[in-house]
Amino acid sequence: MTVSPTATTYTVGSSTFISVNWSITTTGNGGGTATSPNGVYSLDTSVTPVGATQIPATAFATGGISISVPSLTSGTFAVPESFTIPAAVLSYAQTNNLTTIYYSRDFLAGAEGYTTPEFVQINLAFPVANPDAVLNISRVALRFSDNTSIKIIQPDTHIMAVADISYTGSGLFDAMWEIAEPVSTMGQPVFVPMQPVRQFLVAGGRVYLQSPTLPTQKQGLHILRLRVMQPALTFTAPILQYSVNSQGDTSTLPTLPPVRINKPAENALLATDTRFEWQAVKGAHAYQLELFLPEQTGLKPDDAAIAKRAPDSGMMVPAKRNALTLGELSRSKLRPNTTYYWRIIAIGNKGQILSTSALREIRIP
Repeated sequence: MTVSPTATTYTVGSSTFISVNWSITTTGNGGGTATSPNGVYSLDTSVTPVGATQIPATAFATGGISISVPSLTSGTFAVPESFTIPAAVLSYAQTNNLTTIYYSRDFLAGAEGYTTPEFVQINLAFPVANPDAVLNISRVALRFSDNTSIKIIQPDTHIMAVADISYTGSGLFDAMWEIAEPVSTMGQPVFVPMQPVRQFLVAGGRVYLQSPTLPTQKQGLHILRLRVMQPALTFTAPILQYSVNSQGDTSTLPTLPPVRINKPAENALLATDTRFEWQAVKGAHAYQLELFLPEQTGLKPDDAAIAKRAPDSGMMVPAKRNALTLGELSRSKLRPNTTYYWRIIAIGNKGQILSTSALREIRIP
């Protein structure tokens, strides 16, 4: 058996596939099917189990492939394969300062038995100025795929979310999309896994990750989060809330005057019992408290800036309530010794914003 090419270069972080051809030569002794259960990544080309240092875990092996070999036929048969290198393999290579790894297969070719393994040398190109820089996540923001941060929808509506992630360095990013559905969102949310995310991030910068389709069968409040397991975050990851409501959306209500705030006062100090209270808005189906960090300049964000970013924390309540106290989950997302700007928005039955309050300052102790 031979393989072509015997060496290739892979740019880490690219979405390209590595394509190879395995060529199996038979002598006509029975034919049948030539199969290879797994492709294996290793650190060298030793074929002796004791001497071969495989990159840890068979989970890094790729899937099986096979080819039908005509009975009693001699000749060479090509088996094409295209693959990408798993994120865990790239992470291992980076951690151990590897610039070359090997990928191999052997085939069971009917009566002729197993072929001798052949290896493809893969030269890794890490496109980073400092390949030793450790991956660090500096920001995670969640929004819906239509660039909104608020949703009140009818059952069985198709919606998805996007995570906007800023980072420095390079390394393995390991996370899980999780959802808390009613009835758990009425008390302490109970999050259940939806879909894992495992990706090798390189060169620092920004990446956008799309969620799976979000559940919309159950009526009530849903809370979505992207739980990051690696690397460890130095801040509390944000959440995204949406509400499923069976009431129709036959019309768009006109914009109403600004929401009038009763409490807390401007520049108040947040406490566990701080009560946010406002006057009811006609036609509202829900209210949302939104809290924003200052701009990078330290100044109060303006309306144009807020329209382009998701809130840094917040809480949604049904329209029958016109007051709330921030729960532990929402408070945990706030940075201590920081001034935030907050507002109340009134949401219509279609998820549209009916009106908003003016931004007010609140201090986090």
